[in-house]
Amino acid sequence: MKRYLTKISIQSLLIFILLIVPSAAQVNLPDSLLIGNPKGLNIIAGIGQQAGIPIWIKTDDTVVFISFSIATSDQIVSSRDDGVIFRPLALWSNVEFLPPVSNHPSPGFTSQEMLGVANDGSPYEDSERYINTNYKWLHIADYFVTINFDSLMAGEKSCMVLDDFPEAPLFVMSNGIDSESPGVQLGCLELVISDFIPGDANSSGMVNSFDVIYLRDYLMGLGPPPVPFLAGDANGDCRVNGLDITYLRNYLRSMGSLPRLGDCD
Repeated sequence: MKRYLTKISIQSLLIFILLIVPSAAQVNLPDSLLIGNPKGLNIIAGIGQQAGIPIWIKTDDTVVFISFSIATSDQIVSSRDDGVIFRPLALWSNVEFLPPVSNHPSPGFTSQEMLGVANDGSPYEDSERYINTNYKWLHIADYFVTINFDSLMAGEKSCMVLDDFPEAPLFVMSNGIDSESPGVQLGCLELVISDFIPGDANSSGMVNSFDVIYLRDYLMGLGPPPVPFLAGDANGDCRVNGLDITYLRNYLRSMGSLPRLGDCD
């Protein structure tokens, strides 16, 4: 998909240019982005494993265009792996993670932009695709990163960084006139050494439908427990139960988040 701004009319483009006015990042504005844990906790990330970073939006407007760039440290992250988009954003005509940009916003960091438009032709006509959360946080996507394999990083913390390249975070509203640079709250990754992949209940080295079957059999008393036991904890709540089966099914259908490590004692 080409960048949406190359597809819109010249008139709309002028509107965007005139109305992009960056504002200071404040997390209590009605229109806000949250990149990380909604409870303010660090995201537990296993060294050498893939981690999912949740993306949340809060707005009282009808949003039809979203653009923002998030950067992570090259010392911590080995690759940026795009992500998964949830409804209602998944209903939009074009939503994508653009190719990563090295050395942004500073040397040693790499940023990746998420760009979404409700409707290719005229984003202001299809009201079913508008996003209005009525001031409540809505989980719209997960951003995937792979952590470097370096055991010496255990216990370290690395926070996401906002990148204003190629533009500051931007929401555009359904009237095609109003736009806003939302407040942004950024979370952090906390690195740990883990001897298992969360959700890999059968210890195959990957998460797939066989793990759903394995967990189901265990919980029905028809099979052995996961080894280690917390490998069956797909949702990171430090328990293994039917919720983990539901979580895995949603993930494997691209309807839910990546299995995550819990902060378990």
